[in-house]
Amino acid sequence: MQEERKFPLMVWEATNEYREEYEKAQERFENIRERLYKKNFECTALFSLQFDINGYPEVWLNSSSGGYRGKWTVEEAISHAVRHGDTGWWSLDELEQFVHGKGPIFEEGMWELGFRRHKLNPEKWARLESKEKGEGSLLRQKRWHEKNDRIYGTVSDDKAKELIDLLTLPNEFVGLGKTYSIQVGKRGMVYIELEANPFAGTTTETLYILGNQLSNKGHIATWQDGYHLNAANLKLGKKDVVYIEAMTSDKKSNVERVWPSQIAAEKIYDLADDLVSKVKRAVVHEK
Repeated sequence: MQEERKFPLMVWEATNEYREEYEKAQERFENIRERLYKKNFECTALFSLQFDINGYPEVWLNSSSGGYRGKWTVEEAISHAVRHGDTGWWSLDELEQFVHGKGPIFEEGMWELGFRRHKLNPEKWARLESKEKGEGSLLRQKRWHEKNDRIYGTVSDDKAKELIDLLTLPNEFVGLGKTYSIQVGKRGMVYIELEANPFAGTTTETLYILGNQLSNKGHIATWQDGYHLNAANLKLGKKDVVYIEAMTSDKKSNVERVWPSQIAAEKIYDLADDLVSKVKRAVVHEK
């Protein structure tokens, strides 16, 4: 029987730092949730605290609103939206705003009921036009891009040419459920996520497969065993890549590597092994 390969880099979700942040976020979430329910808030589910791409806490709200059901008055819609909100992953800051009947959870709840802010006077509400009803709101699109779009660093042309030669493996997409996406979030951690296949769990018997794919993700801790990782998303020519600098704690040795932004799932170990081995060689050479 072949021994399972061990990932050689420390995953942030396995660190004390993560556990401390999770406990603080959980305490804050429970406080917000308690205040929401005191305001007659209703939902199907509000749970599943996790940390997003950028390393910030978020929770899943499954609204019981029911959405657009004909002609609501503005007053009826507002009353309904502040009690139900809208389904989605929401940050704790957004959930805090919703306690006060404000923010994107409330705004999206109004959209689902057929209303948006008036284009000329944002203090007023207007009914959605027919073409708008089948579209997502601009607010939801903006939130998605703010959360998921990569923020790229910049390097000189000479440095870019140098880094091209450090690309460990080429970008490679081998299909949903088989490919990892790699990027650097706003807190500077490398985030790795399996690109899930939404058709992997189409029956009750296979739903667990989709669940496993959706949970196959995590952040690489910036502090490793004796060295620190600095990382950035870069564009080298037409290539989306992830630049990683590993600096030893005594700052005497550093190693630069360039990772692809997509890689076949089984090759993620090759990337990590390459980085760790290069750091070890650099430390031995320095001694």
